[in-house]
Amino acid sequence: MRLLYRRVSLASAVAAVAALTVAMPASAAITTTTITTPGTSPVYSTLNGDTPTNTIALAGTTDSTAPATDKVDLRCFYGNPATSVLVQAGVSLAAGGSFSVPAANLGPFAFRECRLRAVPAGTTTNNNVYRGPLMLTSYFSTSKIVGGPNAGTAVDFYNWGQQPGAASDFTSVGTGGLWDSYLFDSAYGLDTVVFYGNPFLWQGTTGDTRSGIQVGGQDAYASSAAARLIARSAPGTCPPSCNGSQDNPGLPPLTFTFAQDTTNGNVTIHESENIVRCPPGTAYPPTHATCGAFTSTGVKIDRTMVQDHSGHVVWVTDSFSSTDGTAHPIDLLYGNAQYLNASRVANIGYQFAGQSTYAAHATGDTVTVPARPGSVYIKNLNADDGDPTTGQGAITYSVAPAGVTFAASRFGVDSDFYMHYTGTVPATGALTYAFGFSTEFTTAAVVADSLEILHSFTPCKVPKLKGKTLSQAKAALKTAYCALGTVKKAKSKTVKKGRVISSKPAAGVTKPWGTLVNLKISRGKK
Repeated sequence: MRLLYRRVSLASAVAAVAALTVAMPASAAITTTTITTPGTSPVYSTLNGDTPTNTIALAGTTDSTAPATDKVDLRCFYGNPATSVLVQAGVSLAAGGSFSVPAANLGPFAFRECRLRAVPAGTTTNNNVYRGPLMLTSYFSTSKIVGGPNAGTAVDFYNWGQQPGAASDFTSVGTGGLWDSYLFDSAYGLDTVVFYGNPFLWQGTTGDTRSGIQVGGQDAYASSAAARLIARSAPGTCPPSCNGSQDNPGLPPLTFTFAQDTTNGNVTIHESENIVRCPPGTAYPPTHATCGAFTSTGVKIDRTMVQDHSGHVVWVTDSFSSTDGTAHPIDLLYGNAQYLNASRVANIGYQFAGQSTYAAHATGDTVTVPARPGSVYIKNLNADDGDPTTGQGAITYSVAPAGVTFAASRFGVDSDFYMHYTGTVPATGALTYAFGFSTEFTTAAVVADSLEILHSFTPCKVPKLKGKTLSQAKAALKTAYCALGTVKKAKSKTVKKGRVISSKPAAGVTKPWGTLVNLKISRGKK
């Protein structure tokens, strides 16, 4: 499934420009060109895979001395040595040497960052005399059931968020979430893939004894997981059709939105779906005979994924809420897959919260982390810091998991572990878990990103300090992720000498992590 999305998307883009790719004679009379439309750089745009036509207006100027016969090719360059993708071939020039393509195909720009240049037709020279903007094109498409009683039901999506230096592709919570994270070099070449599916809640796979979600003690499924739960079978074994669980009554539709800020490239994805189950008492794994329909668990999930920091950080927030006005116990196994450019499991090292060294882990290994927000750092144990071929990562969580268990590779080339969570979805409001994923080339950069995420998960909520000693107040501030500011003494008729009279900010106020809290300490009545 991982390659299916990309093959379909890239095939569509290639097919869209195939007719334009023809050999053209070189236009030697052109020595400089400038792309004037778009007029800014970088250019953030989004290709909508659900619509047949996506275009972008392109225009520019040349110093052609023979505009009647000269032509330019519009190419987008990336990598070292430079490779180019042809956007439009043989563009004719106006009398003054200018050119315009009002509706160029946006497809060639997708899934990469590249420098757009107008080069003399028939040439592929990547040179700054041909000036143009950096193109950063994202992508989104919806995956719908094809055929059968649920035809047209949206159960998944594929999104690509491109920013300078890094990018990610995304799928729904039941498929992979943060599907891949990519690091690019200064020449816009794709160097490495760090994450390979995080954090996902699968339907389970061969050898599993449960699904990634359980509600009220029963296996439960998000939309895409429900659609994949039972595979297609031979004719006659799964009446009335043989398309597996995607034909089940009660298959939950998924909704999502994709948006990119055109000023900085930040991507925001919202996903929502009801979580469903098979009939009560269904043994795992279910079959056509035991699970012929889905019913609601009374719980829905709303997931928000935000990519920022030039693509190096992805924030994932899951909110579980009740749809029937009653509380529901929930048990989650969040899957996390690490790739590091096919580093192999034995070479992928982890440093969990509370640990001081990195270590590789095998299937079945368990880890217990401190019961507070924290981070897991990941790198190739045999690679130098800054190695561009592997990259490094960190997973930061707002709530500590009850436990971590390493599992067999889900995709055959990655290192996987599950984070176990249990909680109660309230009758009103929501149960929320938040994660941050950082991808960088160096340890220092990964640590800086993860600390910023961690601090956002641990704001300073000023505790009640009145009446405490200074040492007690210091300890309480540290626990509350605050810091001690100035300490002043003042007379007090009601507070004992050496005890806190008041704080500024006052108790109960929430401020950013590490906020300095000033204290007024009693010096007694005199």
